[in-house]
Amino acid sequence: MKNVISRGFWIAVDQKDRVIGSIGLMKKTNEVFILKKFFVYSEYRGKELGIGKALFEILIEFAKQQGGRTVLLDTPSTADRSHQFYRKNGFKEIKKAELPVTYKYPDRNSLLFRLDLS
Repeated sequence: MKNVISRGFWIAVDQKDRVIGSIGLMKKTNEVFILKKFFVYSEYRGKELGIGKALFEILIEFAKQQGGRTVLLDTPSTADRSHQFYRKNGFKEIKKAELPVTYKYPDRNSLLFRLDLS
């Protein structure tokens, strides 16, 4: 995976410069950010390659550098593998009423998660 400098959106590319993953960060307030567009093609998933983890770590470091204290995300309720990744990396599932900011997300029985960066 090559490093790409970004202002809130990162991609992972393979040796042939084909996009194999992405992750984005949307700023809602000076302290609250939303994780967006986190995806890694199935053949590049898993801790052996570490593509998802690398993208996630870049995003978290960037959020902290920007003064972020909280990262939120929404994810389809059926995305069990994603839920495991988020929980393993410190996210806690929350209810809609617990969101510190409002934002639009697809209402597809999404689960909401929060990560405090302190």
